[in-house]
Amino acid sequence: FDSPCRRRTPRGGGIGGVRPRNLDAARTEAEFKQIMLALRDEEMANPHLKYVRTLVEVPPMIVDKRQRQMGFRDENRRVADAMAAERERKVVNAWMTREKTIFIKKFLQYPKQFARIATFLEGRTTNDVIEFYYTHKHTFNLRRLLAEHQLKKRKPTRTHSRQAFTEWEESGGGGGGDS
Repeated sequence: FDSPCRRRTPRGGGIGGVRPRNLDAARTEAEFKQIMLALRDEEMANPHLKYVRTLVEVPPMIVDKRQRQMGFRDENRRVADAMAAERERKVVNAWMTREKTIFIKKFLQYPKQFARIATFLEGRTTNDVIEFYYTHKHTFNLRRLLAEHQLKKRKPTRTHSRQAFTEWEESGGGGGGDS
């Protein structure tokens, strides 16, 4: 009985005189693995197959109307009524008059150094201080206050140096007076 995959060989040519006619039939798992490895090696050696394997099929970029409407909708951080949420946040996180005063004093000392200012306000984060600054900078006219504060810091040194100069001049410190 001859099958299409097997043929009779002369004696000593395999088990019972039968061996595979071609590599299409495998009798054991080991034979099957050898066949698969041989096929893989053949594919790897073929440059055209290497090229074809690296190609990617790009889907068409045009989508129909139904697909456009089915877009992803993320509602994880969705706020139904933003104004109500903001009013509630302001009530919960309200600034006391003492905190406002400390903020203004420290802002004049350390302009826009919000992390440093926050260290003087218990229970307030740097983000709280930044938010307070940007929501109240026009209410308290912080730019004008800062300019006035910086002028006050400069004036005493100028006045002091002028007074010292006039005193020095009056005491004859010029050296070339009418003696």
